[in-house]
Amino acid sequence: MMQEQQDKFIAMVSAKADVTLPLSDFHPRCMLTTPCHDVRLPRFPVIDYHNHLDAQDPKRVIEIMDACGIEHVVNITMKVGDEALAMIERYRAADAARFSTIGWMDWTGVDASNFDEFVAVSIARLERLVEHGIVGFKFWKDLGLSVRDATGELLRVDDERLAPIFDKAGELGIPVMVPYR
Repeated sequence: MMQEQQDKFIAMVSAKADVTLPLSDFHPRCMLTTPCHDVRLPRFPVIDYHNHLDAQDPKRVIEIMDACGIEHVVNITMKVGDEALAMIERYRAADAARFSTIGWMDWTGVDASNFDEFVAVSIARLERLVEHGIVGFKFWKDLGLSVRDATGELLRVDDERLAPIFDKAGELGIPVMVPYR
């Protein structure tokens, strides 16, 4: 009598193996061999256009930049008000040619009853930052997620009441970074 042959695919997917291999006994050997290229510096000067350096020492950052071939860093300060101005000056004093700063939206007063006043104050803050040398302006993702007006309504990126701030940034010739989610 002829024995029936099992389908090879069924045999493969239903195969069972009893293997006990504790992780402590697993010592794999790499079988891949490729040439090693130890690149220490980039071929061309590098510009880091998005970094947050507020907690760093500018002198130490320059040492790292030099070691890595980074020519320029754009710092996005997360400080507002006088602290932002101090941060701009801190990096400018270290090396004005190697650092630029992007300012940060200050939501102080957004929940006040007079939204137009909040916008006017925000525009004045923006102008002050530009006077001190910022090269851009950032609205963080809290806009659309947690920033609320006086009624408790969540502010959205496309809220028409914010348009004068965006318009002023355009007049001042600075780019604006906005959340995209």
